[in-house]
Amino acid sequence: MNRFIKKSVSCLLSLVMVFGLLATGMLVPTADAEIDICGYSPAMSMSELLESGNDSVIGETYSIASAFELRDFATFVNNGGSTYGVTFYLSKDIDLADIEWVPIGSTALHSFAGTFDGCGFAVLNLTAENAGNYFGLFGFTTVGAVIRNLGVNGSINGGTNVGGIVACLNNGTVENCWNAVDVKGVSNVGGIVGIASSGTVENCCNYGYITGSDTVGALAGALVTNSHIYHSYYVYYSADAACGKKDETSSSYVFRFASSSTEVLTEKE
Repeated sequence: MNRFIKKSVSCLLSLVMVFGLLATGMLVPTADAEIDICGYSPAMSMSELLESGNDSVIGETYSIASAFELRDFATFVNNGGSTYGVTFYLSKDIDLADIEWVPIGSTALHSFAGTFDGCGFAVLNLTAENAGNYFGLFGFTTVGAVIRNLGVNGSINGGTNVGGIVACLNNGTVENCWNAVDVKGVSNVGGIVGIASSGTVENCCNYGYITGSDTVGALAGALVTNSHIYHSYYVYYSADAACGKKDETSSSYVFRFASSSTEVLTEKE
């Protein structure tokens, strides 16, 4: 009889432990949302977000997989969609051929404030003639903006504050990016950014031809108000200097590739 009681108590305790583990989620782990090749679990695609009519959610991620979705993203931002604390990312190379481009964050009022992760992919054939002022893949950024792991190529012919990746980097960061957009403008013309104000460019490279009438730089047209470029470089033919101008609060740590194929990183600014 004692053996029967002990066995019953033992079984009861085992059941209590099992239900306890189930209640705490220790026995059966909850399945994570599916993670894609970029390491993200998107809430939805950019097109789905725009079609839903809803705003983005802080902490969520949204995928971009086509030129039309990248254009949808620009429309979302330029119409006042929330971007602070939100990540948008590319899941493949994007070809903008035949797309009439309007910069992401086309006005200061609707500046981009989130994270844009290229995930090692590139935006190809960003092309604009008579682009005007404040033109680039991105127009304006603001506090919280991070643009990273992205490449861009194409051709821009614009006015003042023109950049291959960002026209006006205001309180934002561009990191691990390359530009092969040939950028032509009037003033504050740069390969990575046209003008940076309290902005940071780090570990970036410019391969494009950058030309203009005033304040032209391979990486940035102008650096003002505590803006900095770190550990970046440009090819010798792209422009005469890394930065067109920088004020006393700003700095650049930049290398230039030499004109000889047997020499690299011979000039530091």
